[in-house]
Amino acid sequence: MSETSSDPSMPDMPRDAERSRGRYVRLRDGKPTGLEERFVLGEIAPGVVRIRSTLITPSPVGKLENDVRRSAGSTELSVRWVGASDKAVRDADGHYTSSDGVVTGSWRIDGQQYPEATAPGILDPSSLIMKGIYVATGRAGVALVMPDEADPADPGRFLSLLAVTATSTVIGELGVEVDGVVRQGISYRWEVAGVGPDVVVDRGGLLLNQIIETPDGTVHEARLADVTGPWPRPLDWPV
Repeated sequence: MSETSSDPSMPDMPRDAERSRGRYVRLRDGKPTGLEERFVLGEIAPGVVRIRSTLITPSPVGKLENDVRRSAGSTELSVRWVGASDKAVRDADGHYTSSDGVVTGSWRIDGQQYPEATAPGILDPSSLIMKGIYVATGRAGVALVMPDEADPADPGRFLSLLAVTATSTVIGELGVEVDGVVRQGISYRWEVAGVGPDVVVDRGGLLLNQIIETPDGTVHEARLADVTGPWPRPLDWPV
């Protein structure tokens, strides 16, 4: 299958019947925040799955892209950030690989190249489309390593390696409405660094919903809004 730049919103992944596309919306206390994560994925070679996701952020204004390639025994991730605020990083990129239980990463922030770093664990691209894999398989605890994408206003940490231990506990079965259709999933309590959101993942490993309540009572939700093309089954992707 060839790759082209026919889709400006998600380049290099053409619109065809073999691609899966969708988006997650984020809400605060039930109201849209303007944050959306769009994804497109498909097999680009025998045994190689490519997953691209784009998150547009309103504050600080910016675009974060994750480009993942998974094959048996390895995961490769490229990250690209473009910001439009003087109070945050304006331009950054990183490249990360995972093999034999070790993650290696290098990143560049506003023209400054940081030294290569390594950490033991499994590479987590931190995109919602892939989160269900780790929730569904992390019941006894899983060591994850990810680029720190939390705060583009902190150039000293942004895109550096962040290592965490995550554990999931099954709560029960739960249905989530996606584009007018109720999809059945399993509800988990997903604990990472003391934060325990409730996450619903279907049996194929696709994240349907995530809810985090902060100490002040604010409810943050990420919800799968729609999918076109084949329904993604992340647990079937190469490991």
